Amino acid sequence: MPNYGISENEVAETRKHLGCSGKDAFVIVAGPKEKAAKAIRAVAERAFACLEGVPEETRGAVDEGNTEYLRPLPGAARMYPETDLESIPIQEKTLVKIRGGLPLGITEREKLYRKWGLNEKHVNEMKLSNFARMFERKVNEGLDAKRLAVFLLEGLVEARGKGAKTENLSKKYMEEFLEAMHKGAIVKEIQVEALVEKSLHPEKSLEEIVKGTGRGVASQGEAEKIVGEIVAKNKKLIQEQGERAIAPLMGDAMKQLKGKLSGKEISELLKKEIGKTGAGK
Repeated sequence: MPNYGISENEVAETRKHLGCSGKDAFVIVAGPKEKAAKAIRAVAERAFACLEGVPEETRGAVDEGNTEYLRPLPGAARMYPETDLESIPIQEKTLVKIRGGLPLGITEREKLYRKWGLNEKHVNEMKLSNFARMFERKVNEGLDAKRLAVFLLEGLVEARGKGAKTENLSKKYMEEFLEAMHKGAIVKEIQVEALVEKSLHPEKSLEEIVKGTGRGVASQGEAEKIVGEIVAKNKKLIQEQGERAIAPLMGDAMKQLKGKLSGKEISELLKKEIGKTGAGK
């Protein structure tokens, strides 16, 4: 106060006049009556705001790592139209277009994902995933929702656990990878391996990576030939068990095809080849 021309005696007399205790403070506002009245109201509002908590404000750093009040954060009153530019009217068709491109809300996603058959775990994880919009778009393009959710929520995690730098996987590559999965160009058994390889060697094409695994997709003719030979070698077992022989023959077929076909595809081929033998069911 002495810096403002107010002596310590004057401060003490003011405190006594106001009945201030040891921990009380008082505010002095000086100026034209109208401005002073506005200022003291602002002080009172801030004092009452402290009863509800620390108000939002801009603070400046001081010595010893502390901070001090500078000014309140600007509110809506600080927002005003640009006076130097003409107003631009927004047409309803523009708003409709913008709304059409907005992402789905959490509740909308939950409802949609359940409709697509995802379990509750995948619904809750996918609705907050960074891949949610890609997931929705690819399912609408025809990809299987359940398989895609498992891959995006679990396959990528497994790949990271095996050393994949998933931050190197571009959106374009992910789109390409998902399409390859959908078309059967890359089987489930090598998905994680392919992701790891691509993340470490972004310059390689998906075709090169799949070929490098030595477990690319088998042609229809190659697969039928291998399964046919397995069936021919196990005629006695097939005659005795019919289609029940599929289970014991699966291991041999999967070993020879080396992950080039999914288990479901191999099972279907075995069933087809066994059916050609005329063995009873």
